[in-house]
Amino acid sequence: MANNRLFHCVKRAKALKTVPALIELGVNPHETDDKGRTLLHYAAEQGHLPLVDYLVNTVKIHPNIQDHDGQTAMHMAATQHRVAIVKTLSAAGGDVNATDKVGLRPLHMAAIYGHITMASTLVDKGADIFATSYAAGGHGNLTAREAALLANQPKMAQVLGAIERIAKLKLAKQQEASQSLPPEPVFICSHDDVNTPMKTKENQKS
Repeated sequence: MANNRLFHCVKRAKALKTVPALIELGVNPHETDDKGRTLLHYAAEQGHLPLVDYLVNTVKIHPNIQDHDGQTAMHMAATQHRVAIVKTLSAAGGDVNATDKVGLRPLHMAAIYGHITMASTLVDKGADIFATSYAAGGHGNLTAREAALLANQPKMAQVLGAIERIAKLKLAKQQEASQSLPPEPVFICSHDDVNTPMKTKENQKS
């Protein structure tokens, strides 16, 4: 019952005051509901930035804990276009490449819902632009760009396509640079060199 109140409080504007008070009364902030979600999932989904910061940095709820569908708070924030919360979760160790049960990542969620700023933020935080899902609505091996096309988000697909091209150019330049490096010099010592004693000041005088 107490935890029901705790989850309900997240939807209120005064959650930052109410949740700590309930925790002080002994309510366990790490418990999950029937969907396997924690307070952090709901705080991220609802856009309560101060509460998210409190939960990950003071209460120490793990930012990558997954619900029964395998989704993290990062997935929730990406779906609801909570850019500031994604940044806070990332700074606290949240994984921008976390996968749910069907292999969807936060970037896939942003792509499906057409959140361009969110997608750019996730890529900036290290999201893999080429990562594919396991299956999504019967469609497997989808990149975020392909998921955007399937979800009828042409502008998002265009943006992600441009990011893919930039990423491929950077990768090609890195490979070209590594191949153009001169080979490291190899020093070969002969048998005589190995067995020849080093000259010291004493034996030079003699």
